[in-house]
Amino acid sequence: MSGSFLSLIFVFWCFSGIVLIFDGFPHASREERFLHLAEFSPEALTNLQAPSETFKGNVSLEISDGNPVYRVRSGRKSNKVFDARTLMEVPVFTEHMPKA
Repeated sequence: MSGSFLSLIFVFWCFSGIVLIFDGFPHASREERFLHLAEFSPEALTNLQAPSETFKGNVSLEISDGNPVYRVRSGRKSNKVFDARTLMEVPVFTEHMPKA
């Protein structure tokens, strides 16, 4: 009995893998992502420093936790975040960091 149950689970597991190969993981559309962007307030844009010439890669200005930051991408996985007011590096947030 338990062998039949495990076989059935295995068949469903394989079938779900085949479905994911052809259907893919669901993604939000461009319009849906745009609706959830944080807005820049006039206060957030005061006292900003120009991006440093030492930043290598694509630099974008973003809002992170209500503060303006420069996100520097140089490669597929290289990602550094700098405070836009002080140009000090901000540690990249991960799911394993303790919450304040």
